[in-house]
Amino acid sequence: MRFASVICDCGSHGVEFDRLRIIDFLLCFPLEISTCRLPTKHSAALRKLIRQLPTSYEDPNSIRQAFAQMNKIQGQVAMDMVAKGIVQRDKYREGILTPNAESSASELLQSAAQEWEARGEEWHQLAVSTLLSIPLNGKDGLKDRSGLLEFKYDG
Repeated sequence: MRFASVICDCGSHGVEFDRLRIIDFLLCFPLEISTCRLPTKHSAALRKLIRQLPTSYEDPNSIRQAFAQMNKIQGQVAMDMVAKGIVQRDKYREGILTPNAESSASELLQSAAQEWEARGEEWHQLAVSTLLSIPLNGKDGLKDRSGLLEFKYDG
């Protein structure tokens, strides 16, 4: 449902798989957003909302290890979405998850996204919009700012 929500937020141009992985990880461990170097226009509001979250969210012992362990699950979710026709196969091969325009696939994606968003968590919406607005690659890109993926060799 997290993937569906982010993919729907991106619309018809889709979202890079690496960006989706980072966003998904930060939605699972929202307190880790405070360790990211966010653009100043968003950081204060987002950090304020995160401080208000209940402390029931777990803090992983090793951020990199938890991120790496999630990779297998995230990859399987993406492949399942392709297999079910929810996202476009040709765009997936390019590393981008783009909603399939077919009505039944689109309805399924929208339904899952609405179910996730119905939880009404303001921090979720602000986090996703902030993380989508940051370039993915290069110095000061999302990979660099999060510290979760290598950015030095981006093309």
